[in-house]
Amino acid sequence: AILDGRDVLGLAQTGTGKTAAFALPILERLLDGDLGDPRALVIAPTRELAEQINDHFLQLGRETDLRTVALYGGVSKNPQIEALRDGVEVVIACPGRLLDLAGEGHIDLSGVEVTLEAELALGQAFDDPGAFDVADVASDDVLNVRTGPGTGYAVDVTLPPDGTGIWS
Repeated sequence: AILDGRDVLGLAQTGTGKTAAFALPILERLLDGDLGDPRALVIAPTRELAEQINDHFLQLGRETDLRTVALYGGVSKNPQIEALRDGVEVVIACPGRLLDLAGEGHIDLSGVEVTLEAELALGQAFDDPGAFDVADVASDDVLNVRTGPGTGYAVDVTLPPDGTGIWS
């Protein structure tokens, strides 16, 4: 479904391979096309998860020319800005740093083909769970993410131990 640009909702327990399940089709989709500009955006709630996802993309895509960057706060943004200038195809970002860098003009997401919200990142990243969601990001003029045909939203959700509570 990701390869076809259709929306996907993934729901599974921790340790079942969710990251590979979304990373492999994203990497395959990005193999055809230009290099150097962000074409996939993965939004994560914490820097630890952003780094973990970035590591998975690096491992799975090691035989390709695709490049990734993890964007998150609490560290200097200069290396992140440098990576963006050098060119990346996959951006894994926490919402706050993503908004900062976009607002400063360091990242152009107009070519993003696939947007993935990892672990309900956007709702968990703010005090108000409804304050920030992937649909808002995609239509936000600040981020300038184009939407429409070919833009798939995949949501990676870890199943709570009791299997309830996600939409309650």
